[in-house]
Order: sequence, then structure tokens, then C-alpha cells
Amino acid sequence: MNSNVSIVIPVYNEELHIENVVESVEKYCENIIVVDDKSTDSSLDILKKLETKYSKKIFILENEKNSGIGYSVKKGFSKALELDNDIVIKFDGDNQHLPEDIPKFIEKITKEGFDFVKGNRFLNNAYSKPMPNLKILGNLITTNLQKIVSGNYAISDPNNGFLGVKKECLNIIDFKNLKNNYFFENSLLINMSSLGLKIGEVPIQTIYQNEKSSIPEGAVLPMGNYKGFGLSLFCEILGGLLSGGKTIQPGHDRLGGVVNNMMSILIDPKYLVEDSALNNELESLIDYIKSSPNASDDVPVMLPGEIEQKNMKYRLKNGIPIDDKTFEQILRAGDSLNVKRPNLIV
Repeated sequence: MNSNVSIVIPVYNEELHIENVVESVEKYCENIIVVDDKSTDSSLDILKKLETKYSKKIFILENEKNSGIGYSVKKGFSKALELDNDIVIKFDGDNQHLPEDIPKFIEKITKEGFDFVKGNRFLNNAYSKPMPNLKILGNLITTNLQKIVSGNYAISDPNNGFLGVKKECLNIIDFKNLKNNYFFENSLLINMSSLGLKIGEVPIQTIYQNEKSSIPEGAVLPMGNYKGFGLSLFCEILGGLLSGGKTIQPGHDRLGGVVNNMMSILIDPKYLVEDSALNNELESLIDYIKSSPNASDDVPVMLPGEIEQKNMKYRLKNGIPIDDKTFEQILRAGDSLNVKRPNLIV
């Protein structure tokens, strides 16, 4: 047992996992701080039973309303500051993290002198079950934006929620500057970087649960909702604002005109990922996109450019189809230029 470790676990509607999570991390720490974010399932009831079982080791904190994962983690960190420990580990409550990875964080801090350590799902391709391809694409974009914003190019998986930090470093952080929502991880890393702390990462394994969802399998539909809106807003900022053009906000008088602002971002993949890993992930991503529900039974899901390739193949073999009216117009245009009509087989 590591007597100098507190583990903070944020929870929201994790009745399927939270008992296993708590019992699996128990041997790696002195105490466990679980923050329930106003769960609507039986998560809190399960936690109350665990509190009885581990009465001297577990602290159950309840939010008065659903306030976001960042708020819950900050609340857990504040509680950890009251306890006699040296290291604080943040561990998600959805059973995606493996408790066997916890010693890696402790060793990185105690033996190598790091102040703040992030788990990295991509080192050594270490995830136990493949990361959903949409997550890979999203992480690739946000990771590189995060590096630019924070100025920290050493962290390759900034969105990962598995982390460890020296308790003394939590004392110098202004929690008010940290986000209450899912951007908490990013704002924490930016804050740590600005303080000049020694930041590192360790390879971890991640298990993505095969739970049933009301959303059909495939990449097209899940791209909507708030993530789709966020992606659209990001593109609008790049293509409109930063390109020197106009955004869609109503202060610009378009008068029905087409505004086509362009910004090019060139990325050399070799600096981000190995060729084999890139090819494998792209193939998996394409398979995932094509598993989306068809718009109709006779129209399959196709990638951009795929329908053009299909038409080109057909036309090279069978010729270019032209309707009778268009063909007659072509012939008349030839007549006007004194072009002799060819002998046609109709």
C-alpha cells in the first residue's frame, strides 16, 4: 500500500462501474475521494454502501446540482489538500482506466522528480481495447491545438483524464481559473505549464466499454450535437476570422453573396505518428464511418470523392452518358461552326 496517495474519482451516473472502480483502486492508496455530480441513477446508493465498507478510507462528496466533471475534480482536489498525503491521483469512474497503471504515476513523481504526470493512451499503442476512431480524430486535432496554446510540446494526450500531481503543486493553483466542464483537463495542463512545473507522461492502457447506445453505430450521427457545433464554430473561426475574412455573425451584410474565406493548415504526419499506425487508424476510421446508417437502402455511405471515382470508372468503360437534348445542342453547335457531323450508330 502506498500511504502517501489520495485518489480522486468524479462520478456521474456510473452505477455499472463505480463499485468495481473503488474496490480495484483501494489497495493503491491511503484514501479515496469520490465526488458524485448529482447522479440520477443508483450511483450514490452504491457509494453509500462502499462508504460503510471502507468507513475510514473513503470520503463521499455530493454536489448540490450537476456542475460538471471539472467542478467535481476541483472539489475532490480541495478535499485532498485537507488530508495528510503527498500525491493526488485523478482516476475516472467509468472503468476505462486500469488500476495497475497507478504505480507508474507514483514512480514518475517520487523517483524522477516530476510535479505533474499525465497518462498517455498512445504511447506503445497501449490501449486494451481500440479507441473509437472518432475519438482518435478529435484527439489528434485538440492535442496539437493544446500544444500551441499551452506551449508544452511534451504531452501527447492532453485530453486524457488519468493524472497524478504532487499535493504541494495543488496548493499553488488557483482553482477559479480551471474550467468546470470537460475542458478541465486542458485548463489544468495550461495552468501547470504556466507555473513552470516539471510535466511528464506515462503510458497507460484504456478500455472502451462495449455498452449499448441509443445512437446507431457509425461516425456520421455522433458528429452532430454539441461536438458537431464545436467543430463548426472552430472552422468558422479559422476560415472566417483568422483568414481575415468575415464570419457568419449577422453584423456582416452579405446580400446573398457567397463569401469563401480560405485558410490552409499543412500537417506533416511523420512528426505526429508512425506511418503504419496512421494507415491502420485511417483504415479503421473509414470502416467506422461506413458503418453509419444508410440514408436509404439503395444509397450506401460514401466518402468525399468516392462517387466521382465510381462515375469515372463507369464512364471509362461505358462512355459518358448524355441526354438527347444536350446531345442535339452539341450537334447544332458543331453545325454553326461548319463541323461535319460524325456517322453515329444510334
